[in-house]
Amino acid sequence: MTAESQEHFVIEPQMGERRLDSLLHSLYPSTSRAYFQKLIEEGLVLVNGQLAKKSYIPEVGDDIEIGFVLDSEFHLLFDIPRPEDATNQLHALFTPTNLALDSKGRLYVSDSGAFHVQLYDKDGTFLRSVGGIGDSTGQFARVKGVAVDRDDRLYAVDALSQVTQVFDDQGRLLTWFAQPGSAGLVQNLPSKVVVDYDDVDFFQSYAAPNFKVEHLVIVINQIGPNKVSIFGFGHKK
Repeated sequence: MTAESQEHFVIEPQMGERRLDSLLHSLYPSTSRAYFQKLIEEGLVLVNGQLAKKSYIPEVGDDIEIGFVLDSEFHLLFDIPRPEDATNQLHALFTPTNLALDSKGRLYVSDSGAFHVQLYDKDGTFLRSVGGIGDSTGQFARVKGVAVDRDDRLYAVDALSQVTQVFDDQGRLLTWFAQPGSAGLVQNLPSKVVVDYDDVDFFQSYAAPNFKVEHLVIVINQIGPNKVSIFGFGHKK
């Protein structure tokens, strides 16, 4: 087999002591342990420039090189988070739920288990977290869907607080909207949010006469009578 992409990292103390195949699987959880065992057997995993057995237990400071091989038309570039971020509790992912790309190619990943949205650059390097655990504005209780508009504003829905919060490209809260606690919930266990510029004309007639709709924010709800709620964003004419 011939490697189609390369990854390289150095063993750090927090990675723990475990077999080589098990360690690689823990750092790249979306890839099976059996896959790494095959790479090791084919000589596509090197430790300090040398071939190693899958039972080898890497030591701190060992230099690991992995040659990834894919059998499909898709080519793996890298995993997110990167190995150097995977063991950092502030940079890692625990329960990734949804994702969105902005105009700069940066990746937003909602992490329900960590109560925030993680931001990575186009090379998979961690940049910042948005939000945190809590029930105040700018915080999340169960963040689910995320979307980004053309101005790189982040929209994040929270299934527990049942609100949608909007952040700028620096992670600062701009506004939020919903009807939590009311009888006619328009956001009832929301799980997905989409920003739509293509269907504005279909909904302009529902807006006030002096309001120009520029884009729509579509929220998908899991329960309740309103499975799809549509909000218009724009400006006064």
